[in-house]
Amino acid sequence: MSGIRLPGATFRRTSTDTWFDLICQHFYDGKFTLNVSASMDPARIMCAALVVMLSATSCINWQTADRRAHPRAIPEPPSGGGSAPGDSIAGRVSGEAPGQPASVALLRELRTDGTLADRRLRNPYGPGEDRDTWERIRRLMTVVPVQSHVSSLREFRRKLRRYHGNQRFFDTIGSNASPWLYHVTRQLAARGLPGEIALLPAVESGYDARAVSSRNAAGLWQILPGTARDLKLSRSWWYDARHDAPAATEAALDYLTFLHDEFDGDWMLAVAAYNCGPGNVRRAIRRAGLRIETAHYAAIERYLPRETRSHMARWLVLSEIVAMPRLHNVRMKTIPWRPYFTEVAAPSQVNLASAARSAGLPAAELAVLNLGFRRGMTAPNGPHRVLVRAEHADRLGRELSQIRPVRLQERRRYRVREGDTLGAIAQAHGISVKTLMAANRLDSHLIHAGRDLMVPVSGRASSKPAAATERGVHVVSAGESLWIIARRYRTTVSSLRDWNHLAPGSNVLHPGQQLRVRGEG
Repeated sequence: MSGIRLPGATFRRTSTDTWFDLICQHFYDGKFTLNVSASMDPARIMCAALVVMLSATSCINWQTADRRAHPRAIPEPPSGGGSAPGDSIAGRVSGEAPGQPASVALLRELRTDGTLADRRLRNPYGPGEDRDTWERIRRLMTVVPVQSHVSSLREFRRKLRRYHGNQRFFDTIGSNASPWLYHVTRQLAARGLPGEIALLPAVESGYDARAVSSRNAAGLWQILPGTARDLKLSRSWWYDARHDAPAATEAALDYLTFLHDEFDGDWMLAVAAYNCGPGNVRRAIRRAGLRIETAHYAAIERYLPRETRSHMARWLVLSEIVAMPRLHNVRMKTIPWRPYFTEVAAPSQVNLASAARSAGLPAAELAVLNLGFRRGMTAPNGPHRVLVRAEHADRLGRELSQIRPVRLQERRRYRVREGDTLGAIAQAHGISVKTLMAANRLDSHLIHAGRDLMVPVSGRASSKPAAATERGVHVVSAGESLWIIARRYRTTVSSLRDWNHLAPGSNVLHPGQQLRVRGEG
């Protein structure tokens, strides 16, 4: 077809991107009309005609950035009673017969100021809505639609093309979020925070509590070490609260609430500051010639780091799609509105794998829920609790009350130096290499200078060095080094070299070699 004819005008084909941009712009501006006249601007007539045609098929099949069309979405089943599976959103809104595709009625629900005229678009099912956590998030939403929040829709439209109909992505997010989404949403509801905040971990970490960025931001909320320190999140050799989803969620929401107050109640500015820091947002406000009291995201967007602009666009797009998944050709898999996990008190330090075996639970599942414990066991100084699937809480609780706690062993921290080996470190501390590897959860003998190792204190390891012979001479054994001998006799390597006339930097020893281990005086 070389062109499309409407009353009073003929339009030739143009590029997909051009029409897509025009349609998106008119869609989010709410500038639709059904009364086509010859006096209207040709581009507006074309946009209106295309949108009506596309919406009548109930699948606005936009193309992705890589030019491959997404498959049609799987029909989203009702989350509660009262609606037949064939009912469409438009049918319930405008009175069309069940099974008919969404049409002009859907577009009429958009006001020109970019807000939804009827909450039924977000909450089409009515009864039973509390059964789905996604639906509870929609009820808490206050930010979307986004038209009034961005000064340019270019980045938003680009990401919308990427995520529209991308069922695989939303399946992955739903799978990752299933253990945590109820807890996060319940915390939001208790604090009166917007539902869109529940989607921040999807942008930050893909809802993966194991995630660590190149800048060492960690956990669901991708909290940096410095921010963790400011938020009083504990980090030690045993435990990192950034990977502990409940602890990290509480801290992240505290921080976001602080930023919300800092930027005069503007959630867009608060989320931007969460990504790039409040200092960068304040600088952007100054560059825009505004004050915090008068600033808004659209006015300062151009002055923010590119990474933050991309981050915000992605967050807004995900919020828009979760708010109206059918319109964007995706299906959000139901996540029940009930606790996924609960806490069980631990009597003291507990080995997670042993506790799982004793209770007949999957050790891998228990490990995923307790990622904050870095060594496979709870920390000696707490928190003394274990997260477990809610339905398994009683079983694990009974086992933990009977389990023999891990014997707490005195441990010393040792920083690996150049030239160290596990064998040498173990020998110097009177323990086996196997014990040293188990204490540090090592699966190979490879160690790196600068790393800290925890060394269990052996019962036969003495706080005092072994006595030297009467002549103050030590006979070198196989595997010993100057460093090991120096530590044993509480001296230094340089002193041993001086007393034994060894060349500077020399570390070569032979079994049976005799070394002076005391000075003359």
